[in-house]
Amino acid sequence: MHKGLALFCALLLTTLMLASGCGNLPNKASDQAAPQTNKENNALVWGRGADSVTLDPAIATDKESAKVTANIFDTLVEYEPGSTSVRGCLATDWTVSEDGLEWTFNLRQGVKFHDGADFNAAAAVANVQRWLNRDDQLNNGRCKYWSYMFNGYTPDSIVTKVEATGDYQIKFTLRAPYAPFVQNLAMPYFGIASPAALAKYGADFSRNPVGTGPFKFVNWSKDGQITLARNASYWGEKAKVEQLIFRSIPNASTRFLALQDGSIDIMDGANASDVAAAGANNKFQVLRRPAINVGYLAMNTEKTPFNDQQVRQAVNYAVNKQAIISRFFAGLAQPAKNPLPPAWWGYNEQVKDYPYDPAKAKALLTQA
Repeated sequence: MHKGLALFCALLLTTLMLASGCGNLPNKASDQAAPQTNKENNALVWGRGADSVTLDPAIATDKESAKVTANIFDTLVEYEPGSTSVRGCLATDWTVSEDGLEWTFNLRQGVKFHDGADFNAAAAVANVQRWLNRDDQLNNGRCKYWSYMFNGYTPDSIVTKVEATGDYQIKFTLRAPYAPFVQNLAMPYFGIASPAALAKYGADFSRNPVGTGPFKFVNWSKDGQITLARNASYWGEKAKVEQLIFRSIPNASTRFLALQDGSIDIMDGANASDVAAAGANNKFQVLRRPAINVGYLAMNTEKTPFNDQQVRQAVNYAVNKQAIISRFFAGLAQPAKNPLPPAWWGYNEQVKDYPYDPAKAKALLTQA
């Protein structure tokens, strides 16, 4: 594993979307207001920079896959819009034992998967066992986010057992207390899939996804578009559009042209210059969400000269973060003083940033 000290000349990069006649954009596109267009089928067309890799959330590791699967699959718990605070989803509530080793979740009743199968404790346990068991034929070491979030890059998961303690109740047993346990479960990579569909499609489930979410999968034209249809039987608030279409347009400038000519309704990954142009045009809205990504420079503390603390400090003082933000990001970022963004659980407001001070940097280098 790479060992280095993150250089906190990091930049928090604001997540930006440009939209034509749309309301605010929350976590799921299912909550998106219907576009102010005359498209047939009341479809929301989302332009993005790349296609999904898979539509099986358990084996996905990329955001373009998660962007789609978050609308097909529900998780046990989900994030509050704009934060990493957690609220119930397929689980209505939960408790944790005093020693932090047992987490019990009460599950939502009356929910059905898109294939008509019932969601219940047995279905939830089947999903968790798939993520947990690397020898499962539908895992085979491919459920990487479970390892990232619950193994800590070790062979053993923090979860030692999951079991149904009722028709609509499950219990996780941990080998040690784990503070971010419930926050991690809210990640879209832990969407609950239909066990019947997993058994039916096997390895082809990634192209035949079946969840309980607000949209059902319709079809996927590789490197073209993915089409989803509103789930009329959704247990929660119904989607406001009949179709949700994710269209792959790799070039950001081309995506903006598509937005301008009305062939898409919303785009992400906008060029900074296009953000300014969209903001000046009353046909468009610039939708901002709290940054959850950090751009940074890392220094390998085991290699000369970065094994010297004064050198590392000098580099921090030498970087003009505000100039980088102004010139390369059109002001659409902020200096990062933590390795985590402010919206994340665990962010420390008390950390003090390094100011831009070239003289201080030179002095430290001289001393070093």
